[in-house]
Amino acid sequence: DLAGNQRNSAAEQVNVQVELGSVFSGTYSPGRYDPFTTFTEYFTVGSTHNYYLSFEGLYGDNIGMLLDNVKVSLVPLPATILLGFIGLGIGGWKLRKSM
Repeated sequence: DLAGNQRNSAAEQVNVQVELGSVFSGTYSPGRYDPFTTFTEYFTVGSTHNYYLSFEGLYGDNIGMLLDNVKVSLVPLPATILLGFIGLGIGGWKLRKSM
């Protein structure tokens, strides 16, 4: 969730660059008095690797941003689910056969 700076004396707009390594990059610019707003982004990570999630204020504003409730969720790919069920089926079949 990202909000404007909410300060009466600040004329600056909040500009925030969000990056997840080379996988995702986005810029958000809420207005000064904008309430907390949820931004949702979807991206695909191609391989197992360490990635760094970063939030950076841009354009030299001296007030900063209001950031809350950051979540990163893993959603399995359909092929992964299918392979999991195949593996469970083969394991169950072998277990049954050995009894």
